[in-house]
Amino acid sequence: MTMLWSCQNEVTPLTYADDNEAQYFSDYESPRYKWGLLDINGSTVLPPLYDALKDPIDLDHIPASLAGKWSYISIQGKPIVPFQFKSVLQWSDNAGWAQNWSNTYHIITADGISDTIKANSVKPFSYDLAPIKQGATWSYVDKSGQRVLNGKYLSASPFNEHKQAIIKTQSGYGVINLAGDQVIAPIYLSLKAEKLGYIAKSHDGYLYLDTRGNKRIDTVYAMGTPYSNDAALVKIDQTYHLIDLAGRITNTLPYPTVTEGGEGYWKYQENDLWGILDSQGNVLCPPKYTETYRYQEGYLTAAIDDKWGIIDQDCTPILPFSYPILWSFREGYTRIIADGFIQVIDTTGRVLPHINQIELKEFVNGVARYQHYPIYDTK
Repeated sequence: MTMLWSCQNEVTPLTYADDNEAQYFSDYESPRYKWGLLDINGSTVLPPLYDALKDPIDLDHIPASLAGKWSYISIQGKPIVPFQFKSVLQWSDNAGWAQNWSNTYHIITADGISDTIKANSVKPFSYDLAPIKQGATWSYVDKSGQRVLNGKYLSASPFNEHKQAIIKTQSGYGVINLAGDQVIAPIYLSLKAEKLGYIAKSHDGYLYLDTRGNKRIDTVYAMGTPYSNDAALVKIDQTYHLIDLAGRITNTLPYPTVTEGGEGYWKYQENDLWGILDSQGNVLCPPKYTETYRYQEGYLTAAIDDKWGIIDQDCTPILPFSYPILWSFREGYTRIIADGFIQVIDTTGRVLPHINQIELKEFVNGVARYQHYPIYDTK
């Protein structure tokens, strides 16, 4: 690592580093209305100084753009590195990626900034490794930027909760471990990690595999979902079923369309309307919703005709179906549009005072991104 930054509280962007940067800024126009962060009381946590902010997933390393250049800042607004990059990824596994104007990259950690790394694309770190595309193929580097796995893949994912990664070769999708050893042969049309292993799509259909590539369930399905509350949704011929962890059918669902509903619930459709099933496939709500999201934090955002509301796990409305736009709950709060402003409502239906914004994102770690429009400060 080469330490390039003293972590001083300095936010003045640097001059142009090369012709690529100069060309980008030749017609760049910084947005008139800037972004900041506020808390649930409506108090400003981070002043609206920034052209853009990404979700504050890590409060010590928030991606921020100032005058068109990106860096990471703390919740107090202190830059971690200078505002000099074309883009940055979300901070992950105690590391971040920053892209230069020449489309090269640096790895940023607590130790500083790495030397320049040539790459076409990168993905976030997990278990101290990150996928990197150089030329036409993907491999993996460590946090010093050194290539540590010898494979060359057509695609590569970050390492998942099984400490394994899904890769693609000319033969298909497979799985490797942290040492780069093949644990599932690359023979599948697709792979998706789930609770006990993977859902694999073959030419014959969908299979449930363990983390070593062995079939957990003998049946091959026309479709299959990840497990949720120890149940998965599968399709045999034209019929939907719920199965347990051993693959036993626990309920046959006599509906033309069934999909995942989030948090162990399932959605089913009849006559163009959606209803809700519990985790065992029993009807909770008859089909009456024209649109639905997925359950989040125990609540479901749904629409009847063009009006949106929110129901709980018993399908009891907690917000009436009267809103033109309504988001899902996040950290106990949702957002509505009322009188031309975005307002915040808690799970009791109480509208929180002191929050009226034209542009407001969802709360993450107790704060939300907002775009400041001074003309409305008296509202």
